[in-house]
Amino acid sequence: PEPHELVNKVFTPIFDDQYRYYVLYGGRNSGKSFSVARRLIKQCLQENYFKCILIRNTFQSVKDSNYQNIVDDIYTMGFSDLFKITKNPLEIVCKDNSNKFLCRGVDNPSRIRSIANPTAVWYEEASEIEHQETFLMISTSLRSTKTNKLQEYLTFNPEFSNVGGYEEHWLYKMFFKEHAPKKTFDGKISIKLDNGKEMSSKYCVIHSTYKDNPYVTEQQKADLENFKILNSYYFQIFTKGNFGHKHVEGKFFKGFDQTVHVKKQKLNKDDILHVSFDENNQPFPAFQI
Repeated sequence: PEPHELVNKVFTPIFDDQYRYYVLYGGRNSGKSFSVARRLIKQCLQENYFKCILIRNTFQSVKDSNYQNIVDDIYTMGFSDLFKITKNPLEIVCKDNSNKFLCRGVDNPSRIRSIANPTAVWYEEASEIEHQETFLMISTSLRSTKTNKLQEYLTFNPEFSNVGGYEEHWLYKMFFKEHAPKKTFDGKISIKLDNGKEMSSKYCVIHSTYKDNPYVTEQQKADLENFKILNSYYFQIFTKGNFGHKHVEGKFFKGFDQTVHVKKQKLNKDDILHVSFDENNQPFPAFQI
């Protein structure tokens, strides 16, 4: 089938092999994850050698997101007899050519580095990866010489929770900053080697909303448009697919648990009372007397 027969028209550039990075972002129900899953399944079936790492911020979350997206689409297309799908280990293997999908979490980087000769990575909810060092560690693990196609797919809703806002997130700086206010564009990352040769890695960035998905239901449309009335912030992020900073309560004490970290203590007036503050990287101490 032609690319436009497999995915929504807006996503057909992900079938163009000239890019190293494919960045798909925007509102909900646009078909971002579905399209990447379908593209990767096609590669797994057709490439001579293909080994893809499915990445989420935590290993536990991979099972219910990119792994499940791949599995669901395998069954949708009637290809279940062509794959061996296991949950322990969390893998999907093509029976015909031994190409495979492996699942890993950013919370255990050593298990990512130990994978031999990967050719592709899919970062689902890429905006959850806080540090560029983590991304680069994974990216540079793609060094297989068994294929001339090393590719990385990043999908996310543009909501960020990092300190400083989305403009300070490595993902925005790496792919979006120099192109703003464009939403869909191509670009490249270039570096000059010691011998004077310039090497480039191309990327394509695709913005989408539910309006790019001809299969979205009327109820899904209504739910997303209701945010215009119910929550203007969610309307900007999830309906229109614009960048925003995540609204969270207790940003600097999200790990605090009253039942775990607080207990009554009898005061001995003969003891010296010490009060100390550990602010770590963020200057936000909080205390209750």
